[in-house]
Amino acid sequence: MEISENKNNEKDIAVMPKDEMSEPSSPAPKKVEPAHVQKASGKKYLTILVLIVVVAGLFYFLRVGTHDVTGSTTALPAGGEQPSSAAAANGQEAALPPKVDVGVETTPSAVPKSPPRIGAGVDCRDNNACTTDTYDRNTGQCTNSPIANCCGNGICEEGERCSATTHQTTCPQDCSLSCPPELTFSKVALSGTPDKFSYVCSSGACEEVGDNEFKITGKAVIHTFINNWGEQATTSPVSAQAFCTYGAEQTSVDGTAGGIEFKNYFDGGSMLSKLINAKTSRAKDNYAEYLLQISPPVDIGYNIRAYCTILLQSQDGSNSQNVVFVF
Repeated sequence: MEISENKNNEKDIAVMPKDEMSEPSSPAPKKVEPAHVQKASGKKYLTILVLIVVVAGLFYFLRVGTHDVTGSTTALPAGGEQPSSAAAANGQEAALPPKVDVGVETTPSAVPKSPPRIGAGVDCRDNNACTTDTYDRNTGQCTNSPIANCCGNGICEEGERCSATTHQTTCPQDCSLSCPPELTFSKVALSGTPDKFSYVCSSGACEEVGDNEFKITGKAVIHTFINNWGEQATTSPVSAQAFCTYGAEQTSVDGTAGGIEFKNYFDGGSMLSKLINAKTSRAKDNYAEYLLQISPPVDIGYNIRAYCTILLQSQDGSNSQNVVFVF
């Protein structure tokens, strides 16, 4: 229906036929893509969606795996193992090993120059030189395995007792000190090498002219040292006996032969015997000094010879040497 005005301002109403009335025109239909194009587009969108999910998951894993709820950094167990299912079920984080950035997977536990690393950030060392420390990646556990025949494990084992070479206990940390006395005779106190001819001039008018042979021009003293290398004191004191002859005359301890006076003693005193301490004793020394004093008469003459046999003995050892004096 249409309404219009004429010259007399009268409104004319025109009625349109019913069949000429129609609905407003609808927009043109969309272009439908072929099926194979639609399928390719769907795959593209699906691929992008999968990549987004993967990246988001990786980011979440890295954050959860390296940070606890307080935001502090912790280390995952070796091999990337996750916290135990029991802990997860309780809503708690599993206790992770302390982060110790130290070296290899298996190492002796004595503290080395550079700290070794056991596993990924796990320190299994127990600071015991007699164990081998290992980290098991499968169980996440440390193992400290004893080392057999290791000095310091508290067990006195074969090869750790008294050494026949040094006369000392090889491992005093594990074994009691039980090496018996071991006597040696030497020119110098505590010499590690015994001397076959161990007497030397000590003082006075004495000159060594050969092995255990001395030129005497007045009152003189010769000496030797008796060393105890064992870990126990001598069972009995070391005693001295000197048998000297001059021509047809013979004398024993502290006597005179052909006008020559002989006197023997220990450590500068009048003792004729001496108990010698063990090497490991708290006493100051583990040796004794034996001395033989010779006092010839003024008119003894020249190129006169006296011969002495000196015997030092105890229940733990003995030594006998011949000495010659030329006047």
